[in-house]
Amino acid sequence: MPAARAVGLAKLYGRGEAAVRALDGVSVEFERGRFTAVMGPSGSGKSTLMHCLAGLDVPSSGRVFVGDCELRSLDDAGLTRLRRDRVGFVFQSFNLVPTLSASENITLSADLAGVTVDREWWFDELVGLLGVADRLSHRPAELSGGQQQRVACARALIGRPELIFADEPTGNLDSNASASVLSFLRRSVSEYRQSVVMVTRDPQAAACAHRVVFLADGNKAGLRCPSCPDNLLQVFDDNHKALGWLNLERLLGAVLLVTLITVLAGRWLQASRAQRRAVAPVLVAGCASLAALVWTVTFDLLGDPLGSLPANVWFYTTATIPIAVLFVFLQRRLARGQVAGLVVELGEPSASAGLREALSRALGDPSLELAYWFPAERCYVDGDGGMVKLPDAGSGRSSTFVERDGQPIAVLLHDPVLEHNAQLVRSVCAAASLALENERLQAELRARLVELQASRARLVEATDSERRRIERDLHDGTQQRLVSIAMSLGLLESKLPATATEAPPLVRETREALVLALAELRELTHGINPPLLTERGLAAALDELCRRAALPTHLDLELDQRLPDQVESAAYFLASEGLTNAAKHSHGSQVRVLASLQGECLIVEVADDGIGGAATAGGSGLRGLADRVEALGGRFTVSSPPGRGTTVRAEIPCA
Repeated sequence: MPAARAVGLAKLYGRGEAAVRALDGVSVEFERGRFTAVMGPSGSGKSTLMHCLAGLDVPSSGRVFVGDCELRSLDDAGLTRLRRDRVGFVFQSFNLVPTLSASENITLSADLAGVTVDREWWFDELVGLLGVADRLSHRPAELSGGQQQRVACARALIGRPELIFADEPTGNLDSNASASVLSFLRRSVSEYRQSVVMVTRDPQAAACAHRVVFLADGNKAGLRCPSCPDNLLQVFDDNHKALGWLNLERLLGAVLLVTLITVLAGRWLQASRAQRRAVAPVLVAGCASLAALVWTVTFDLLGDPLGSLPANVWFYTTATIPIAVLFVFLQRRLARGQVAGLVVELGEPSASAGLREALSRALGDPSLELAYWFPAERCYVDGDGGMVKLPDAGSGRSSTFVERDGQPIAVLLHDPVLEHNAQLVRSVCAAASLALENERLQAELRARLVELQASRARLVEATDSERRRIERDLHDGTQQRLVSIAMSLGLLESKLPATATEAPPLVRETREALVLALAELRELTHGINPPLLTERGLAAALDELCRRAALPTHLDLELDQRLPDQVESAAYFLASEGLTNAAKHSHGSQVRVLASLQGECLIVEVADDGIGGAATAGGSGLRGLADRVEALGGRFTVSSPPGRGTTVRAEIPCA
């Protein structure tokens, strides 16, 4: 049974030609346990309809029912009892008694009826819910408009009526107070199963209701058909099933929402910076709209304590999504316009130093890499001359080739998201082709220098290998045979007869010459590849070298570990050549040898106090040492001012 209904309701004011028809055959039902809003323009008969339904005014024709009671069957006393016991009122102007406190205004109807109010539960819960518990002793003049209306709401509900009529309850309130009152009315329906009929012109207030009835020209939405539904799409009226479908919709929406958030979060974490930059505006707008939707649904489940505010926020944030899409397209157009700035930037003298950074800014991809075509090896190399492998399909990187006059120049390795903006990539490549050609030539030169460095390193390694082979052949071959001959001569000398006088001196002289030759051969093999250097390392070899030096030599060692063979060999021969040159050419009195490991670099220095004047161009010895050190990526210097001695220094990387 509906909470209230009107059948063919009409209301005329005045007579004759001056008569005003406020209601014209209105037939409408208001469901029990529902919040219904009655809307319409000013003068459409909204308030008149409510007054007739509440028994405050008598219709000219038609029938009005509150529950199962028809109002025209009641006398004045019956109408009074009905309005007091079964109907509650909330008016736009509050209608509070100014001489009574808020507490007395709330209980006024119960006091007049001689009914005791349940203050331990219902009264306290009601004033607490409305937030006026601390204002009960104040009179209406001491309350704000929102507080007065909440006191009026408490007065309407204190008797637990079947039906509450609210006539423009938010008309004199600000937005915050309006939201509070509307939230309470909605909550009274959802939690206390009240039936509320509210007359309003505010669409935001009407949005809080379960159902909206429109009046036009004194009739329900202009319809005179009592059986016509308010919703033209309605199949049947079953609130219980509708609530079940609504809960199912909320459950599926929650599952879909969690899935969507999980997928978006995963893709965002896996995306590159360029991909994030491309979708960030739309994603931010979408997430804001999604958060607003969650907020709206949550407050809907809580009885809309904030009224229509969450829904309005959702509408506005949803409207930002197409704006964000337009912003992304505008961003792409602006990026193409930056190509002109790129041309100007690349035309500057220092452009080659920041070519990659300039292209990266123009394309919006910080991960951009450049590789240049190396015709000699028919491959791509980086700026340092190292070979670059192009990305495979599915590697998460894309490549765009740059050509000039049909010949490859370079390749851009970039994020795959730029494939969706191919026009920008082509424009940038065309603008940077000349700069890329210049950079390619420099990269080719560096690649050739890298190859030259590798070639020199291979020569040094081959020289060391050859030295070791010669030393091994002399030691194991020639030297052993000479030792065998010396032993044979000694044996021959011992077996000569005592009467022989000429042969023994000759044999002895030959054996002494052979021993001298062995010593010179041993010295030669030590110079070619010192065994001590191989067996005990650079420190022991330098110590032995300084002991055998022709000039007094002071050795300063700061080595506590073995170094790579090529490094130790280069350092040893530098010290050996320096000591030899000092003995032959310096005319000095002493030599100082320094070998120190500083970080990842070995410092070797040989200094004498001689006459100076040496230069690397003056002989093949120092030039050969310079080639050996530079082949290892080191630095070789000679300082020899006239009259101030000579210092040979090498810095050899050990890594």
